[in-house]
Amino acid sequence: TEAKGLEARLATALASSQDAVLIIAPDGRLVSFNPRLAALVRDVQGVEVTAGIDVSSLVRPGAFPEWPVMFSAALNGESDRRTVKINLGNDVHRVFSIRTTPVLESGSIVGVLVVAHDATEEERLRTEMARREDWFRSMIENANDIILQLTHEGRIDYVSPSVERILGRPPSQITLKRK
Repeated sequence: TEAKGLEARLATALASSQDAVLIIAPDGRLVSFNPRLAALVRDVQGVEVTAGIDVSSLVRPGAFPEWPVMFSAALNGESDRRTVKINLGNDVHRVFSIRTTPVLESGSIVGVLVVAHDATEEERLRTEMARREDWFRSMIENANDIILQLTHEGRIDYVSPSVERILGRPPSQITLKRK
């Protein structure tokens, strides 16, 4: 049937997802999870994940203080999304984008769906890019040369602040004269 085909495709998608996907019962016990969650917990904690365990046992105490608020909000019918830095111990941290959503059955909340995306590398790249932008901006702003950026039409798009030190005029007063 069509429903079974959709269910099979969903199961395949969850099994191959790079995000950890889990369903938690209102009492905090793990109901269902995909292989990514199992691999993450095994790699980080050295623990095997099984259905029925208390989800709080998957993360070190105090490592994810936002969790009770997110879980409670989902049990009250609210979805939540946060980016959190989780302390894995031994001075190791990972950044996760975590979304919680209530699971409804016949209009009643029967659990919480959690999707956790490991955003550690993205956060590292964002931080590195910001550091490099700051360095480049500092280099341009403190250069002993005048730096101009022109548009394709030949208009000034940018003038470095050094122009005021060198020419005695602020960047806003610099214009190009056409012949």
